[in-house]
Amino acid sequence: MATFPHKTATASQIEAKARELVGRQLIDLQPNLAPMVPSSPQTKGVVGMLYEACFGILPNSMAGPDFVGAAIELKSVPVLVRGSEARAKERISVAMIDFTALAMETWDTATVRRKLGQMLLIFYGWEPLQPIARFRTLAAGIWTPDAVTLEAIKSDWQTIQGLVVNGRRDEVSESLTSVLGAATKGPGHGSKSRAWSLKQPFVTWIYRTMIGQESATTLKPVVDPAAQFEHAILVQLAPYVGQSFGVLARASGREGMGGKSASAAIVRSLVGERSSGRHGDFERFGIEVKTVPVNRLGTVVESMSFPAFVHEELVFETWETSDLLGRLNRLLIVPIHREKKAGLAEMRLGRPFFWNPAANDLDAIGREWERYRALIADRRAAELPPASATTYTHVRPHSRTASDTDPAPGGMDVTKKSFWLNQSYVERILAEHDALTEPRR
Repeated sequence: MATFPHKTATASQIEAKARELVGRQLIDLQPNLAPMVPSSPQTKGVVGMLYEACFGILPNSMAGPDFVGAAIELKSVPVLVRGSEARAKERISVAMIDFTALAMETWDTATVRRKLGQMLLIFYGWEPLQPIARFRTLAAGIWTPDAVTLEAIKSDWQTIQGLVVNGRRDEVSESLTSVLGAATKGPGHGSKSRAWSLKQPFVTWIYRTMIGQESATTLKPVVDPAAQFEHAILVQLAPYVGQSFGVLARASGREGMGGKSASAAIVRSLVGERSSGRHGDFERFGIEVKTVPVNRLGTVVESMSFPAFVHEELVFETWETSDLLGRLNRLLIVPIHREKKAGLAEMRLGRPFFWNPAANDLDAIGREWERYRALIADRRAAELPPASATTYTHVRPHSRTASDTDPAPGGMDVTKKSFWLNQSYVERILAEHDALTEPRR
């Protein structure tokens, strides 16, 4: 079989070849190279090497695009599929940040802009205990940022570059941006080395767009589209602030709903989100919708939960690739003022706001997350510390019944769990945004 001419191939030839890989396992594509071992820190880079081999690209350490003639880089991206939901397991690293050079760049000359011109993205299904050879290609294609995305990336780049120009490099954090992150990259938590990376939620959006689960946006390519989107959401909710959920149920076409999740479903409907998950521009900009119950004393009455994790998958994550970090990218927090056992007619919509952890908080959350991950990996999933032993986050059961269990390392079955933001931390967040008291109409 002739070797693919990767040095001279056109974009259309590269994309056609990539699409031939879809639906096939790595063992079928590279029977002599694909290892029959699960992925691990020791096998990092193996999948990318296997896909490069499919195009005749030999292992090398040369700088520059993989497809020289077309100026296209190849990026392989693991995807975790659970039922009807799929998410990118990690962000896409684009290039290391040279802070000295960055201070001298303009957007028109920015290295990262050139790198993002065109990329061949190959998405594959990842499983924690499955051999790498059994990973299957889910989608492949050449990706170029659309006009809205390019404006969002430009705004993110300007945020980071502005700090560097003004001598505030130490303030650079992934928490400052929505699509393009200045991600830590290097040995150990809190490494000072950073890389331009497309954020995990945004990479999920690219994947869903590529497989046809997301349609083109209706946003216009304005300056800072993420900020414009957030402003539009707050304007959309403004007429409902202080309203009874009985009124909101009628406004959203959800009359007759009941149960604990009814108010959250109504809020999601009011902002155009589906009943669960992230979709559309909420996914593009990595925004999670969260409702928070507050009583008449101005006390948050519940911690904030995130979806249940799978113990055997969690131990393969790092903080930088974790699902929790992706979900904390940006939150739309909507207070709901209610008393215990209140019906919808007795609940009122509070002052909504957008939030994400400040850099110091995010670092501390990462350290707490790593503590839980280490305990689970050490076969101590039944011995996790309670919220009283942490400042920001904790792990606790997230299941309907005690029989709703999940296998954990060590061969034990434990109740399904999830990460929660501590009640005291959530209360502090709402206090900082003047959102603990019920607004008057």
